[in-house]
Amino acid sequence: MKLTDSQVIANREQDLFDSIIADLDWAAIEEIFKRQHNLEIQEEVEYKKGDIVSHDSAVAYRLDFEVKVNLSVLIDRQGNFLSVQSGTVASAEGSPERTQGTQGDSPKGDAEAAAEKEGSAYEDILKGMGS
Repeated sequence: MKLTDSQVIANREQDLFDSIIADLDWAAIEEIFKRQHNLEIQEEVEYKKGDIVSHDSAVAYRLDFEVKVNLSVLIDRQGNFLSVQSGTVASAEGSPERTQGTQGDSPKGDAEAAAEKEGSAYEDILKGMGS
């Protein structure tokens, strides 16, 4: 037996999600996301859907967003994987030079030292090619 219009409930749930989203602390969310995933959220964040769920026997609200992150993939001329870099984190597999460059004890920080070394290596390659 139906007691109310399901569209009324859906509309009010959406109003609730909209209110929660409007009050989210995005700086805190970005910090948590960066800490957990080593990724930075770009400007474009799109709300997809929300749901009322149970978490540890309590009511919780799941809000799904689509976010954009920067991703750089580095391959050599033979097509072999060298590294994946996103934000300030680099993952070097199969590249001893890259690994050594990102694990140094640089006072500037590993990411800055790696970027500096990578830029220097790029310049050396260009000089070697006659460019």
